[in-house]
Parts: sequence; structure tokens; C-alpha cells
Amino acid sequence: MSKRDIVKFWEAPLHKSFKRRTSIRKASTLFIRLARRLPKKLRMVYWYIRNPKVLYWYARHPTAERCSYYDHPQPDAVFESLKTAGLPIQELYAADYFPGFRAYLERTREIYRQAGYFHLFDEDGYFLEKALEHYLSLELLEVCNKDLLLDVVAWGFPVAAIAERERGCVAFSQDLVFNDGVHGRKIGSDVRNIPMPDASFTKIVAHCAIDNFEGDADIAFIQEAYRLLQPKGILMIVPLHMATRFENIIDPFEENVTTDPNAIKVYKPLCGFRFGRHYDVNHLQTRLLNVVPFHPQIYYFKDGFNSFHPACHLRFVLKLVKKSSG
Repeated sequence: MSKRDIVKFWEAPLHKSFKRRTSIRKASTLFIRLARRLPKKLRMVYWYIRNPKVLYWYARHPTAERCSYYDHPQPDAVFESLKTAGLPIQELYAADYFPGFRAYLERTREIYRQAGYFHLFDEDGYFLEKALEHYLSLELLEVCNKDLLLDVVAWGFPVAAIAERERGCVAFSQDLVFNDGVHGRKIGSDVRNIPMPDASFTKIVAHCAIDNFEGDADIAFIQEAYRLLQPKGILMIVPLHMATRFENIIDPFEENVTTDPNAIKVYKPLCGFRFGRHYDVNHLQTRLLNVVPFHPQIYYFKDGFNSFHPACHLRFVLKLVKKSSG
């Protein structure tokens, strides 16, 4: 997939009505919010009415496996598998983070609003999951004023601005959709080849990104992050999408998607992304943990954040610390 295609994909609105006048966009957003309050079965009927080509695709592919991208299959079983494999995993309690997350939302909501965040992510829905990821990365990374932070695949997310204001660090944003090269605190590049010197950063974070890297881009990114980090530097992957099996989630209406040859293919029409990946324990080790000499630490929120809001689905987080002799 060319850079032009990727830029076009990420700049495309999530709803066609967003291309129209502001008044129509607001009406569409309100209608979508009302639809989300319907019972689950009625919501599905509404969605199929809006997208009849999905029903046609299902009719042509009756045996295709399908599931929700954010339905992390059997998280407790994954947790047990990680422990059985001898991987360092720590169980955390989501409720302990509720007060801090509420305070974070109060402090940063206007920054998200000014960044145009709510035009693409409903304020009462998926926005909360994204804000949760940003909050947890700052907390678990313990970002401070001595840090040089890089937010990869930043797109329009105001993570760097929030990190600088909240923690006093120096923060950079990287994305393929930015103009090529380094322009102030913005870096336009592929994640596999970021134009910064070795050991440029103390901490790097990827929010809901690495699971969307097609082919071997996830492996190449781990290697690139290792190069960019200072000794004892930290890479944080929030969230880490895990399952009891190795899965690729694919939008069948996207063209030229690169899939993993040994992964189970799961299809999610019009899901809003080209490709997603759920790691099982084996592929987590071969694709992320055993590539370069990082010290791994996995966090598991057993009780989850659903009691805070149903849109918050995060369960696993991966922390990789570069060895001091690296």
C-alpha cells in the first residue's frame, strides 16, 4: 500500500455525512448517538439497513469467520497462557485508575476538542477508549520533565501536547500522513525508518497502532524503536491485542491487504481499518519479545474498564525496557 493510499485512508471521514455541510454532520452525529441507545439487535438491523452491501458480502461468503475487533477472546485464558509460558505479567486493577482518569478527562477535554477529536470519535463513545489509552501510557511510563517522548502513529491525536503540558517533557509526534522529514516536533515517516539519530528518546509509545501494521512491519518497528531508545529507555504498546489464537482481522472491502500466512482470517466489513492483528502467546514472543534484547513486562487489567464505560475495552498493555548494555 503506497503512502498516498494510506494518507487517503486515514484522512477519509468515518461517516460519509461528514463530507457534507456542518449542520448535516451534526444531525448525523446526533442520529448515530440515538441509534447507539437502541438494543443491540435493533442496532444491528439499523447498521445493515445503512450498509446493504455487507449483507450481500455475507451472503456470498456464508462460511467466513467474523467477530468484533474489540472482542478480546477469553482474556482470562490468555492471562493463564502468558503465566504458563513464564512471561512476566502483572495483574492490575482498573478501578484503581478510575479517579485519575476522571481527573485527566477534566483537565484535557478541551485540548481534544480543539484538536477536532470529537468530529471523528464520538465524545460519549470511542473517544473514551482513546483517552484511556493516552492516560494509561503517561501513568505506566511515568513520564516526567526529563523525558524525550515519541508518540508513533500519532495522526491527529494531541498526545504530545498533553504530555508536554501535563508532565513537562519534550514530546514528538510521528506519522506517515505528516510531511516527510522532521518539522519541529512532527516527524513524517514510515515507522520502520524514522529519521532520527540513535538513542534519541527515553520513551516511545504506540497507541492502538502496532496491531494494524501489515506484514512484518510490527517486527521492523520493534527493531526501529530499539535503535531510537536510549539505554534503559521504554517502549509502551497500549493496548496489546491478545487472543487465545493468532488472528488477522480484515475488512473485505479494502484492497491489497497483506495478511500473515499462518493466521486465522476473521472478516469485519466496514470496520474502519484495513487490517488488525490479535497475537497469541507464541506469536507475541516470536514477533515482539524475541526480536531484540528488551526486558518485557505485561500488564493485565483483569476486571477491565467496562464498569467505567462500555466503550473502554482495554485489557493488556506491553512494556519493553531496553537493556542498559544495548
